[in-house]
Amino acid sequence: MMNKPMTTIVHNPRYLINVGLYSAIYLVVFLATAAIGLFGPPFLFVGWLVGTIANASVLTLYRLRTPAFGAMTLLGLLEGLVAVSRGYPWYTAPGAIGLGLIADAIVTLGGYTNRIALMVGYAVFAPWIALPLVPVIVNREAYFAQLAEKASNQAYVTQMQGFLTPTVVLLWALVLVITGLIGGYLANAVMDKHFRKAGMVA
Repeated sequence: MMNKPMTTIVHNPRYLINVGLYSAIYLVVFLATAAIGLFGPPFLFVGWLVGTIANASVLTLYRLRTPAFGAMTLLGLLEGLVAVSRGYPWYTAPGAIGLGLIADAIVTLGGYTNRIALMVGYAVFAPWIALPLVPVIVNREAYFAQLAEKASNQAYVTQMQGFLTPTVVLLWALVLVITGLIGGYLANAVMDKHFRKAGMVA
């Protein structure tokens, strides 16, 4: 599949600028769509799904404008560090880095522009936002006890506890992969319509 020689993110200073720029856009989109969660715990997941779809175009454009190995790994690092700084478990950062690394490998094998590779790469990375929910599977009682200790809205925590089960978390991760594939497919269509025809990306 690969039709371009592999370059790394450090080969071009502009690529490093892109990492910061698109990481910020990606984060802003998720924060905006997560606001849907104010209507209740189930709507938090709706917000994440909307964000996953919307961010597919953001990251597909990012990959096309940053054709280098390490682009997704660094983005995963930045997003993971932001998540940890906001109180999420420490392993969110290495988990996001690992998924970013796998996504990098997939897109690199596709020569950076292959539509299927871009779509699959995004789908592999998308479930990183489910990593903070791993404690629900490992130690559910401790997770919600800690959440209740920090939360200002105890009724919301109670709703979360009734809704968020280990089965829901596992299904959620799978849904994110599927949503990533759908988002990646739609993103390719967006690239064709607005960017490839205009010669702005390969």
